[in-house]
Amino acid sequence: MRDESNRIPYAGFWVRLAAYAMDMLFVSLLLLAVRIPHWIGGIGGADSLLDRPVFFAWTAYDILLYLLQSLYFILMTRLRGATLGKSLFRLRVVSAEGRDLSWIEVIFRETAGRFLSSAVLMLGYILIIPDREKRALHDMLSDSRVIYVHEADAYRKRKAVLQETPVPVFENFPSVPEGRPQETLLAAGETDRDPEENHAL
Repeated sequence: MRDESNRIPYAGFWVRLAAYAMDMLFVSLLLLAVRIPHWIGGIGGADSLLDRPVFFAWTAYDILLYLLQSLYFILMTRLRGATLGKSLFRLRVVSAEGRDLSWIEVIFRETAGRFLSSAVLMLGYILIIPDREKRALHDMLSDSRVIYVHEADAYRKRKAVLQETPVPVFENFPSVPEGRPQETLLAAGETDRDPEENHAL
């Protein structure tokens, strides 16, 4: 069957970058509920437990912000199929089969997957540009795709068609040339008989 994967409108690098920038803006606004009290508490110069290193140079405050940010991406992707930024650009995250991601897939994608994508100069995100299906590293690891919302149903249908079992081809079946089909089939049947049986006939 002809490969139709290149007809699926995957979301490219720039639209995903714009969606991610909007998400980070939303997250920054949400995290003000944590940052402002922390800033007010630090005015007096008190040594907060949140500011003490816990994991290498990471403080408990840094870990709290990371967990809250990850929670935003996890909940929005799992429950809505898209973050607020992706929704603005009518994007949706689906699996390679076109279904919604499971909890495990989303958690892995939005934590370990995103960490690996941004680990070395954001090279994991740059992979979107040359990849045929516009996948970042965390998309490859979680086997997910980012597509446009209006193509979500069409994507599922195309994947179902591409994964259909091919029709079996019967081999060693005598071909019938045009012209005299009955005589040809009779001749083919007679050649398959036992020689003694043909002699008896």
